[in-house]
Amino acid sequence: MDTGWQRGTIEGHAAVLVGSVDHAHVWQVEVPLEGLIDFLDACRSGRALDVRTQGAVRRALARRWWVAPRDGTVEVRMGLGSLQLLVPEGVGVRLQRETLLTSLDAEGMVERGEDLFPSDWDAADRRITVRI
Repeated sequence: MDTGWQRGTIEGHAAVLVGSVDHAHVWQVEVPLEGLIDFLDACRSGRALDVRTQGAVRRALARRWWVAPRDGTVEVRMGLGSLQLLVPEGVGVRLQRETLLTSLDAEGMVERGEDLFPSDWDAADRRITVRI
């Protein structure tokens, strides 16, 4: 891999090339919380994103994307539909149901009070809370 392509910016945010899947580059982008909504809007808009690397400026589509927050809270607001969370190993996810209309199918999780926790919550390297 050409080292000039390994670091750059996407939509003005620092990015590192972490690999490729199905002939597409996979980038890890650090986005501050205050810019997250705008960045996600750009990803899902269907328009080409600005990708800048050493000596090159390209346009690329965000065909697949996900959010991997640091320790903290993620709030999910959605209408009718379903949400699938893919969680990397070592990350503990606490699910908080904010409405009685939400049904949760969370395989491998246990109830503690009103919330659902993974069995290895206490040993997790990082923890996030997802409010649904």
